[in-house]
Amino acid sequence: MNHSRTPRYPTAASEKVPNIHPRKSTHPPGTRDACPTKETVATAPDLWGSRLGCRAGRRQNQPVVRRPADNPFASHRVERLVYRNNGLGLAGLCRRLEVIGGRAAIVGRKGSGKTTLLEELASALSGEPVRVRITGACRQPWRAARAQLPRLVRPNHVVLVDGAEQIGTLGWHLLLRAVRRARCLVVTLHRPGRLPTLIECRPDRGLLCDLVEELAPSDAPTLAPRLADLFERHDGNIRSCFRELYDVYAGRATLSS
Repeated sequence: MNHSRTPRYPTAASEKVPNIHPRKSTHPPGTRDACPTKETVATAPDLWGSRLGCRAGRRQNQPVVRRPADNPFASHRVERLVYRNNGLGLAGLCRRLEVIGGRAAIVGRKGSGKTTLLEELASALSGEPVRVRITGACRQPWRAARAQLPRLVRPNHVVLVDGAEQIGTLGWHLLLRAVRRARCLVVTLHRPGRLPTLIECRPDRGLLCDLVEELAPSDAPTLAPRLADLFERHDGNIRSCFRELYDVYAGRATLSS
């Protein structure tokens, strides 16, 4: 019995390997090269129209490819927004921080702009900034915070802790001991109590309207009548509102009036 196997590839000179041509892309030229992230294809005009931030064909009703980088509510655009603190500038916050002893908290609920304000303070305070970020998925917040601190905290350090409400009681005392020599300590908290309150972030519907007006294209339809309901549905979380507006622009959702 012959147990030899049939070769996987042709060996005779008369046998030819079929030519395999690469599959042509259906995206407009340069779209994928310009932004290698996932595109969204829409076939009909939506709230934003068929031309805003898109690479469209010359003929009407032609599929439109929307690049995530062109979305006015993309994360890299939202992160460039300047925090609006109701008339109290960064210089006033720095003076208040000095008066209360260089240890203070930025208080506010989730999505109220605490992280944005903390980053702006980092550039306004004199000293070397040390950023500590504790995410919601962190199982050991104090260990995560200690790993981001320098081995020796010096008097010229300005320690900025984002998400400090996740640190337990013991970890909080260890944090205060670790940064006792730092020039300043500013943390973000959901509720006041652990440190003197530097400022309390309280977003409202007017703030959301101002930020959306700044981000949205100038020729986009007005969204003001729909933003009040959007603000209420997300319980005042500005960042969650931006996520829904991102999906609306991308054609994955509709904004109810």
